[in-house]
Amino acid sequence: MIELASSGTLMTIAQLSLAIIGFTGVVLVFGRRVESQWTGYERAQFYAMVVTPLTALFCSFIPGLLALEISSEQTIWRLSNLFLGTLHLINFIGFFLVVKKTGTISSIHKITAFIGFLFIVSQFLAAALVLPWLEMIFILGLLQQLAIGIQNFVLLLSVKD
Repeated sequence: MIELASSGTLMTIAQLSLAIIGFTGVVLVFGRRVESQWTGYERAQFYAMVVTPLTALFCSFIPGLLALEISSEQTIWRLSNLFLGTLHLINFIGFFLVVKKTGTISSIHKITAFIGFLFIVSQFLAAALVLPWLEMIFILGLLQQLAIGIQNFVLLLSVKD
C-alpha cells in the first residue's frame, strides 16, 4: 500500500460533500418544497444539487481504495480519473435528460455545462495519459462537482414562489 500525498484533501472533499448533501434537507424544509409542486427547472437544479456531491463523495475514496492494491501512483490517478470522468459524464447526461423534459435551461447552467464538458474531456485525457497532471485534474474535477452542487443549492434557495 502506498501513501497518497493528497489523502487529507480527499477526506476534506468527502466531508464537504456530506455537508452539501445534508443541506438538501434544508432546501426541502425551509424552501417549502415539500408542500408545493416542483417546477421542471427546480427538479433539474435539485438533481444537480444531489448527484454532484454524491459523485464527489464516492470518488474521493477511490484513490485510497486503489492504493490498497496498486503500487503505481500513476495507475491510481489514471483509474481515479476514469471513474470520475465516467460518473461525471453520467451526471451530465442525466441533467440534460431532466432539462429536456422541462424544455428550459438557464444561462448559468449553459456556462457550467460547458465547463463540465471540459472537465469530462480532461478527466478522460488524463486517464489516457494525454494530459500529465493526473492528480490535479482529479482533485479539480471533484471540486467542480462540489461547486455545481453548491451553485444549485444557492439557485434553489433564491427561487421565488
